[in-house]
Amino acid sequence: MKMTDAIIKELDMEETKAPLILVIGQTGAGKSHFINKTIGDKVVKESSGLKSCTSKPEMVEVQVDEHQFLMIDMPGFNDTRRDTVRSDATILAEIARMLTLQTQLGVQLRGILYMYDISASRMTGDTLRQLEMIKRICGEHCYSNIMLVMTHWPKSLADQKANGCAVKEKDLRTEFWRDFVRGGSIMKRFDNESISAQAIVRTFAGKQNIVTALQEQLAQGLKLSQTSAGSFIADARRAEEIDPSPKSSQERERLERWRKDEEKLPDDIVRDVRKDIKNADSEARNNKRIPTVALILRWLISVSALAMGVSQVALQVE
Repeated sequence: MKMTDAIIKELDMEETKAPLILVIGQTGAGKSHFINKTIGDKVVKESSGLKSCTSKPEMVEVQVDEHQFLMIDMPGFNDTRRDTVRSDATILAEIARMLTLQTQLGVQLRGILYMYDISASRMTGDTLRQLEMIKRICGEHCYSNIMLVMTHWPKSLADQKANGCAVKEKDLRTEFWRDFVRGGSIMKRFDNESISAQAIVRTFAGKQNIVTALQEQLAQGLKLSQTSAGSFIADARRAEEIDPSPKSSQERERLERWRKDEEKLPDDIVRDVRKDIKNADSEARNNKRIPTVALILRWLISVSALAMGVSQVALQVE
């Protein structure tokens, strides 16, 4: 099934003109807090410390000046609820499902907010690998629509100096985020104030809508595992498996779990999402509700990317 054959064309559904912004990053980076500051109200439940709170995507409608956006708060990349790092396959499947829902419902993608905690002591191997996955999901042609937001920025110069924020920012710009920045991505400091959050989101008002490399590859009929991002995560996992360095039993168990998660990647995510949309549309009409794009999207983003075809569950939590 080609992604370009959007199911919205087949359904009598009220569309939305508001473009979508994905908010991604590590648990504890402050994604939910940023969205709440953008709105000026505590709408999205926030985590405390490093405790994960966003276990499934959540959609919030945001208005900055005269511009309206749909912001999707994605689960943190590292799952602290299970005291383990979420597999790359799980992260990829969630993002792929979200992008497929967006396309099939006729919603435009405006950009991606990547949140990074500037107080982090170091850049971990997991974070670096996930950054590479994001590159492959987006494609270089989309870098200018990626905002790299540094959160937990200390207010006082003394605290900034004590935490080495300027040095970390330089390292991000010249090393870890170099490819993004060279491709047009903008780095921003978030100072924990609403005016700062709104200014960052306002930047998207002047951007054109985008189609990511992952969406283009799925539109060509590739399986998720065959896309650039899908191939990368499998190659990275295999490289770690054959690495001769000693591995603990916990590390071996993690690699086995990651391999199994890769096997669960849907063969035809477009077909599965279209089925979910049709089921949700029928369920809404059966319950005498008007099936708008915003309503169906809000229902379906809560369905696990690795447990497709269960839109009935999503309808019950509305």
